[in-house]
Amino acid sequence: MTDMTTYLESKVRITPISGSGSVYAQSLIARGFADTRATKIGEAIDNDDMEALAFAIGACDSYYYPWLIENEPILFLYFRKKAPHMKADIEWMDHRIRQHLEKRNDR
Repeated sequence: MTDMTTYLESKVRITPISGSGSVYAQSLIARGFADTRATKIGEAIDNDDMEALAFAIGACDSYYYPWLIENEPILFLYFRKKAPHMKADIEWMDHRIRQHLEKRNDR
């Protein structure tokens, strides 16, 4: 069991924040996502707080927002399902996703 634990731990990116918080946040951090953003996203999901989730997603910079689009599309689907009444946030997210897709297609 120790060998397996050592192997699994070697696959995880450890930061000062990554040892605490939600499993979802820890998963994002382990895959290279900014720990400060991942923690806010994880807390929002754990607390079922869609306003906080919209804010945490919106606070992502020009590197991490596309990263979420490519690696965590389920996050956007989750938001749509849980917060259909937050139309302005959904429209804003859709706009950012379209921008990303247009840039990707221009390459």
